[in-house]
Amino acid sequence: MDGYPTLTDIFVADFNGDKYLDIAVVDSMPASILIFVGYGDGSFSKPTMLSVVPSSAPECFAIVDFNDDGQLDIAVKNENSMTISIYFGRGDGTFEVPKWFYTGPLFSECRILTDDFNGDTRSDLLCYNSRKNLIGLMAGYGNGTFERPKWSNINNISASSNISDNNFYVNTRYETVVNNIWKKTLRANYFEDETVNFVNDYNCDDHADIISYDRYSVIFGLLGQGNDNFEKQTILSPIGYESIRDIAVGDFDNDSYQDIIVTLYGSSIFKILLNRFECCKRNKL
Repeated sequence: MDGYPTLTDIFVADFNGDKYLDIAVVDSMPASILIFVGYGDGSFSKPTMLSVVPSSAPECFAIVDFNDDGQLDIAVKNENSMTISIYFGRGDGTFEVPKWFYTGPLFSECRILTDDFNGDTRSDLLCYNSRKNLIGLMAGYGNGTFERPKWSNINNISASSNISDNNFYVNTRYETVVNNIWKKTLRANYFEDETVNFVNDYNCDDHADIISYDRYSVIFGLLGQGNDNFEKQTILSPIGYESIRDIAVGDFDNDSYQDIIVTLYGSSIFKILLNRFECCKRNKL
């Protein structure tokens, strides 16, 4: 997709309820959130732009239903204004005017994550400040509002709550497999601290695989062998001086295979890598 030179964070979800995946990206200059509606065949509409305060410097986001109305919402971290803005989804691919929440300077250095981190069944916002070695939690009330951030030193948090585990987007079927081996071998051997990783069965052998990328912007797959061992396979090597900013995974052409979308630093495009695994049987994904 041409014409958006500073695409940074990227997320894939069905925003309009048509069962096809759409794309949301942050464009940091000019400041905007862009929504590309998917047609289910690997192509997308021209983007709809969500309003952003130009000086706020939106950097990354998280997507979930924050106000319990059954529609996906978007939380955007704004670096310069030390805020998070929440765009509440209407379920048709459009969003309400955002509500703003002050986070303070520590939050501005984080990538945000969303999940129910405190066990109250409501979606919260979390960030890991690697410079300060702190975790900040904004507990959600379930109505689209949040508590002010509460900070904890990561050294005082149990290993089971380690923020690195939350850098994985894991198909729940394979959650146990990944949790068992993450601290043993994977993190030390393959991953950078800020890498986002996607876990599913990508080659239809009923074993958990991992899609990620390394410091050299090589996208690779770790193909699970079913015995806590993985085979590394290169998916895409950079061309020239390309440097990966973010990746996301989803089935963009509705063929039941998981595809990959990539944004690049300083680039005017995002790339979609369509999965053509001939070994996969459609009824397995």
